[in-house]
Amino acid sequence: MNDTEATFSRLKPVFDTVQEIIKGAGSQGIPSGHLYAMLMAYMDLQTYQTMISLMVKAGGVTLQNHVLRATS
Repeated sequence: MNDTEATFSRLKPVFDTVQEIIKGAGSQGIPSGHLYAMLMAYMDLQTYQTMISLMVKAGGVTLQNHVLRATS
């Protein structure tokens, strides 16, 4: 397993958990700032923004007007 695969395997549970939180918010979504407030004890803002950006690029969530919604 290379470094990238090892990093991904450590981070996947975090991404999966955040995806479930967003999905649990339903069709109305969750304000991104509210989600960050729940997670700020575990990660800094730059890490959070990078994570959300990756999730949006991957297509798992949408971000519109600061509201996150699950795509599936």
